Amino acid sequence: MKNVFKIADDKWRFEIQVNGKTIRKTFVSKSEAIDFRNAFFAARKFDLSFFMALSGEQIKDIKDALGVLPQGKTLLQSVQKAWEFDSPQSLHDFLDEFLAMKKAKYDAGKLKFSEFSQIKGRVANFKRAFNSFADATPQALLAFLLERGRNKTVRNWRATISEFFSFCVNREAISSNPILKIHTDEFIKSETPYEIGFLSVDTARAFFAFVEQKYPQFARFYALASFAGIRIEEIPRLKDDYFRYAEKKIVFPAQIGKVFKAWTLEDLPENLWVWLEKYKHTPLIRPSDWVRTHAFRQFNLPANFARHSFATYHLSLYLDPRRTSIITRNSEQMLRDHYWGALVDKKTAKAYFEILPTV
Repeated sequence: MKNVFKIADDKWRFEIQVNGKTIRKTFVSKSEAIDFRNAFFAARKFDLSFFMALSGEQIKDIKDALGVLPQGKTLLQSVQKAWEFDSPQSLHDFLDEFLAMKKAKYDAGKLKFSEFSQIKGRVANFKRAFNSFADATPQALLAFLLERGRNKTVRNWRATISEFFSFCVNREAISSNPILKIHTDEFIKSETPYEIGFLSVDTARAFFAFVEQKYPQFARFYALASFAGIRIEEIPRLKDDYFRYAEKKIVFPAQIGKVFKAWTLEDLPENLWVWLEKYKHTPLIRPSDWVRTHAFRQFNLPANFARHSFATYHLSLYLDPRRTSIITRNSEQMLRDHYWGALVDKKTAKAYFEILPTV
């Protein structure tokens, strides 16, 4: 009798007698049955010296592993899948190597300070969350990334972590990038509408009076953020010769902003230049976390309040998204989406840009 033959329901069977015992397997196709037959005969010819060299514990491991195999999977396939994202090498060592590569790019001027700082922070955070490659399964990574915040933040984190795992694949530490096993849609979560936390005119006026009295060294910093809408991470990079007082312009070299692109800020509110002139000899430093958290506690300052306040009042004053976008370097559509519903009357907006030094 031939070992492989067709049976009912268009299925195929492999059957053989071994030591008086019938071994029988059923398959959905002839090719699967033949593959099994060939593997069976090859295994019977296997050199028994291989198994004689194994310890009893190793033989037991093989037997136990065969007993828990996913249906239809071979032991080799299962081991390959189990080790797809795992590695005997140190996850933290590879994170250090990845960060060193990024620092080399930063030292060579190919990466901005803000970008390098973000990557450095993400690597440190990732180290705290994952101790080994085995911990970083697609499911665990998805949960970790979704905890980072809003969709934009998740997207930025995902890019950094995916780049790291591609780096590990290239170094042959792992065979696959686990991030790529997660569908893009899974990273998108529903969000509450974006909240614009801007200061009322009275609160802004009181805040600046307080800064002048208690922390005048930060007056120029907050004037630039509140009356020119400059991002707080960009302000400390400005130098005195970037300010053109006679022309009432601020020149930004390419290395200042989020993208490697130079620009010039013009059409800025008049009150800004009064603040800049008065405090032109103070350093452009960002207040410490302690000052922002404790010294300014009475004002209950929302996140990114200065830039939000500028965009809200400037858009309210001119109702011209293009004019505001040229200063903030946001898209006109983004300004409409985020600030249009928070507009105030023109009189109130005008009062905001009339806030002047009091001392």
